[in-house]
Amino acid sequence: MPTRILYISRSADLAGSERQLALILRGLDRKRFEPLVLCPGEGSFTQLLRSAGEQVLVVPPLTGLRKLTFPIFVLPRLLRREGIDLIHLHATRFCSIGGRLAGVPVVEAITMSRAIPQAFLSRRPWADRIFSSFPRVLLVPSQHQRDELIARGIPASKIHVLYNSVWPQLHTWIASPDRAGVRAELGLSSDTPLVGVFGRLEPQKGIADFLNAAALVAIRDERVHFLVCGEGGLREALLSHRDDLGLQERVHFLGFQTEVYRWLTALDLSVQSSVWEPLSNHVIESMTAGIPIVATDVGGTAEAVLDERSGLLVPPGNPQRMAEAMVRLLN
Repeated sequence: MPTRILYISRSADLAGSERQLALILRGLDRKRFEPLVLCPGEGSFTQLLRSAGEQVLVVPPLTGLRKLTFPIFVLPRLLRREGIDLIHLHATRFCSIGGRLAGVPVVEAITMSRAIPQAFLSRRPWADRIFSSFPRVLLVPSQHQRDELIARGIPASKIHVLYNSVWPQLHTWIASPDRAGVRAELGLSSDTPLVGVFGRLEPQKGIADFLNAAALVAIRDERVHFLVCGEGGLREALLSHRDDLGLQERVHFLGFQTEVYRWLTALDLSVQSSVWEPLSNHVIESMTAGIPIVATDVGGTAEAVLDERSGLLVPPGNPQRMAEAMVRLLN
């Protein structure tokens, strides 16, 4: 009998953590493992899973009181009903309680930095240690995050670094990038320099800093255009900020894109503007595609980007330094 694994996703929409979970599922030996993916609601991630033939279990969003009641009262019954042998959590550590109550071993993939002052666990190391005692194994995407957890009193023996990987489709676009097609779609000439940032439109990603840096670059080089690829709660505020900067004709908001690698491989320069990251998928994907990278020096970014050798690192929250690095690589 194959080992039955319940994967619990933090979101029903497709972002970095969900893309990595999809890659794990893609690589599973189905003779040995039988996955079931639990998602809070319906979205682009559940659509992707179903199109790949995965078993998906949809529950109401795990917010508010349900964040407490689901792992204690609902999850243990679900584990017994579905015959689950192992739980693999993706940024849903509160569900580790349900595994302990049901006697089912837990593996947890941690993607949240402990450097976020406002985060619950960042302000309460004691709670971090309690929650980290439930899983048997903790997976982190960078050595920096492993060191961060060890410094908070979590045993080093249970923390393992598992660097993120890239979708195979990226190599297809690397071999045949659509540089002219992307620029034509934006109404640009084929030789227009293009700079892009990719990610959720949320405070973590520092998109406002990218826009401020873009305004400085635009003054120095009137040819350059900029892409913002992603969706999120800050979309309207960021569009307004772009307009206030006078960049309506220079910064293109693409929204959510299914063929994200088509846009990535058409760039002349890629930017990670995050204020915190364990280690961004976007950085790894840009480097894989051979796209020059400017990235904020946060989390484990320096484990991938060697400053002045494989890219340029800049301080987070510093549009001036970001703009200087962008101009340098564009030239």
